[in-house]
Amino acid sequence: MTKPQTLQGFRDFLPNEKRKRDWLVKKIVKVFEQYGFEPLETPTLEYASVILGKYGTEADKLVYTFKDRGDREIALRYDQTVPTARILAQYSQQLPKYFRRYQIQNVFRADKPQKGRYREFTQCDIDIFGSTDPISDAEVIACTYFAYKNIGYPTLKLKINDRSILFDKLQKFATEKISVLSIIQSIDKLDKITQDQVINELNRKGLSLENTATALETIKNATLSSNLSEIITLTEKLGVPTDDILFTPTLARGLDYYTGMIYEVCVPEYGANSLGGGGRYDRLIGQIGGIDIPAVGIAFGFDRMVEAAEQLKLITTEN
Repeated sequence: MTKPQTLQGFRDFLPNEKRKRDWLVKKIVKVFEQYGFEPLETPTLEYASVILGKYGTEADKLVYTFKDRGDREIALRYDQTVPTARILAQYSQQLPKYFRRYQIQNVFRADKPQKGRYREFTQCDIDIFGSTDPISDAEVIACTYFAYKNIGYPTLKLKINDRSILFDKLQKFATEKISVLSIIQSIDKLDKITQDQVINELNRKGLSLENTATALETIKNATLSSNLSEIITLTEKLGVPTDDILFTPTLARGLDYYTGMIYEVCVPEYGANSLGGGGRYDRLIGQIGGIDIPAVGIAFGFDRMVEAAEQLKLITTEN
């Protein structure tokens, strides 16, 4: 007789828990639609060629891949950004030039399960496609801020940076042994592991200890780019308090496809873990379908949002 149990990193949601999650979804979608975002869904499975090679070597290791009965290489959805980039390339003649979409579906990662991290989890995405104007970046950030506020988190902090700052400051440290993207992937771990551990990782990758120390110091002392300064100004004009926007030059966002502004959402009362992250990725759609469509967006960490809302006693399923 088979023992009834879920796979490690996967979960069931009984009625009480499902109602809590539905409550959060309603709160989030209300703000998404106020900002003019339209709903979208994509399949759970994609061709592996669509998914792989877009996130970076380390992230690719977490993609679930297999061959189907037709001997095709298949992958489970790792995030919603890459499948939506495929949508933009595939349906470019049917969608408006300036397309705003939201998507709430499950994604899958062969990660080590731990508190707030699962192998199947829900993401809530918003993205604006077709615009390079900084107002699009600002609108995505503002919509994010007020969607989280609508749930009732007492304090919100938006950590923000610009990938161009990272490339500009770190390119000179790249060698044949270690690329600038690999350096960025390690720096992205500064809020997850100790600085000494990051230094050791970069050293193992081939960066000398002297250059590692210099690279970290260079990034920590970086200043705002003109692009990021304009985005922050526009975000403040859209109602996001200045004190809640934190320029964080060490913020890296480990995925390779980011090209400009990047940001993460934090609720201090919940702890140091990010509750969402995103940014600008202007070349991803062209990489998939050969059509250059600029884009900016974010993925909310829905499961962590639920945990934070429960911890702070914000959920009221009666209404």
